[in-house]
Amino acid sequence: MIGLPGETNRTAEKTISTMIGWAEEGLVDTWEYKMYIPYPGTPIYETPESYGIRILEHDYRLFHYARKPVISTSGFTPSKLWSIHQKGLEMSASLLEAKFGSKELEIGVDLETIENMF
Repeated sequence: MIGLPGETNRTAEKTISTMIGWAEEGLVDTWEYKMYIPYPGTPIYETPESYGIRILEHDYRLFHYARKPVISTSGFTPSKLWSIHQKGLEMSASLLEAKFGSKELEIGVDLETIENMF
C-alpha cells in the first residue's frame, strides 16, 4: 500500500522494490499495489491533520485505489502519489512480460474494482 501516513518517496520505492524482488524470487505469485484511502468513520478520516493527511475529496464514489488519489500527505502530492502507484504497476507489468514473454497474459480484476469504477 502506498500513501500511508508518514510515507516518503524512499519508503514507497522500498515497498515496490520489495514486492518485485519477492515476485522475481518466486516467493509470491500474486500481488497488488493500492493507494491508501481514509474511509469515513476511521480515525484518520475524522482527524486527518493529526496524521499529516489532507482529504481533498469527500465524494465517497471517488474513493477507490484505481482512481486518482483523494488525499495529499506531508510526503506526497496527489500527482506524486499517482505517479509512484503507476510506477509500481508498470514494474509489475514489465516483470510479467519478462517472465512470460510476449504471449498474452491474463491479468485479473476483482469484481469490487469493476463495481466501484462505474
